[in-house]
Amino acid sequence: MAESAGRRIATINESLGVEASPSPEGPTVYLIRGMVLAEEELLDQAIEQLNKALVIDPNMVKTRGWARRAKRDFDGATSYFNKYVELASKEQR
Repeated sequence: MAESAGRRIATINESLGVEASPSPEGPTVYLIRGMVLAEEELLDQAIEQLNKALVIDPNMVKTRGWARRAKRDFDGATSYFNKYVELASKEQR
């Protein structure tokens, strides 16, 4: 699985014109990497990537909830989903 994820991430990096560096610009690259890793059930690595996206853009909090849910950490997932709702309601004000 890890090899498959590595190939997919390399393809994504190339498509986005991003080097395979650990610090690409913008949260989207981290988000996509996290989603690929989660699909490959490499959940700890997925969460690591999603954390990086979250540091750049707090609105990415919902994606971390999905990763926690995939790990069957329902309390953690609920916490992140609640934070997302809180942020979304602040933006609408």
